[in-house]
Amino acid sequence: MSVDPGPYATPVRRSGGEAEQRPVIVRCARRALAPDPLRVLLLHGLCSNAGVWDPFLPLADPRCELWTADLPWRGTGVHGWTGLPVETWADQAVAAVPGGPDVVIAHSFGTSAALTWLDRWSTGGADTRGPSAVVLVSPLYRATAEEFDWNSLAYYVNNFDRILIEGMHMGPSRRLPKSAGTPSP
Repeated sequence: MSVDPGPYATPVRRSGGEAEQRPVIVRCARRALAPDPLRVLLLHGLCSNAGVWDPFLPLADPRCELWTADLPWRGTGVHGWTGLPVETWADQAVAAVPGGPDVVIAHSFGTSAALTWLDRWSTGGADTRGPSAVVLVSPLYRATAEEFDWNSLAYYVNNFDRILIEGMHMGPSRRLPKSAGTPSP
C-alpha cells in the first residue's frame, strides 16, 4: 500500500541543504482506507521518536488515519525545548493535523504534554478543537494507588539513568550500540 506522507513529511531545508531542526514535525504515517476517517495523533515519550509507533501502524483499524509527531524531546533532541511548557509542543502537533485529531494517543513523557495540553484546551487556552478520546500509555502505570508505594518511587529515582539508557537501546525504531550513552563508571 502506498502511503501519502502528507504536507509535513518533508523537512524544511536551510540554504546549505541541511535539514532544519524544527521542534515539532508531524507526518501522516498512514492514510485511512475508508471515507470520513478517524484522525489519530500519536505522541512519543522522552528520548524516543515517532518511529516508536511503527509496529502499531499496520495493526490499527484501517478506518484510522494515523499521524505521528516527532517532538522536541526526541532521541536526537532539539536544543532549547525546555524553555517552553510541554503543552506548547503538544498544541503545535495537534494544530498540524488537518481538522485536528479525533483521538490522541500518548506514551510516557508524551502523556505529560497531552494532559497539560488538554487542561489548557479545556479552560479555553487552546486554538484548536479537542479530541473525542485520549489514550495515555505509561510505563509507570499501577492498577491502584497502593501499588505505587515509596519503594516503587525509590526504584525509579535510583535507577533513572539505567532505565533511560535501556529504553534508548530497546526502542523499536532505533537501536543504539551498548556503548552509546552508557555512563562511565
